[in-house]
Amino acid sequence: MTELTDLVGSRRLDAVDFDNEQIKELYGDGFEESSVCRFRLDGVVYIAVEDPNDGYRSSMRTLTIANEAQMKNVFPSIEVVGKHRTEGEYSGTDDVLELVDAITGKVVLEVGTDNVDDYYPGFVASFHPENMATNADIVAHEEAAARAEDGWVDWAGGECPVEPDILVQIKAEFEPSSEASPAGIWSWDHDRPVRDCITAYRVVPA
Repeated sequence: MTELTDLVGSRRLDAVDFDNEQIKELYGDGFEESSVCRFRLDGVVYIAVEDPNDGYRSSMRTLTIANEAQMKNVFPSIEVVGKHRTEGEYSGTDDVLELVDAITGKVVLEVGTDNVDDYYPGFVASFHPENMATNADIVAHEEAAARAEDGWVDWAGGECPVEPDILVQIKAEFEPSSEASPAGIWSWDHDRPVRDCITAYRVVPA
């Protein structure tokens, strides 16, 4: 059986699938429905199988090589860095493999067992394709389109873009109030700490 720590380091990821399957019980001759995550690293297919336990608790039962598996969700390979997470949000020991995109530095896939709610352990198998560098432009475009549809205009600094008495809402790192206010009360240039810079605005009808 493969250990999560065996997959630490630089790898190439090009496929991730999820399914529910009937898995033979560890003890006895029965079968139980379990979540399954398959992923392919450096041409090798790994399968992580859930142990449902008692319905409240769960964990990763096994991680094995399954090169005969036919992968369905295949994409151009990306470089990832495998990291073994042992500490999470809550106290207790996590045992999770994080595959981090080497360019974005964000987690693309996580598999294992973690302390879900500070009481019960839980099986973890989650895929975040939006964190892949190859999808970054698509995600950014979709987010920009959504903002534009809501009337938001991205702002990179400069003179006030509207008349000073026009009511606007703004976005900035300091999380300003969502209440509309006259544009003239704000400083629109970016010659100030990043936290104080306006990053987007929208005009509010009077």
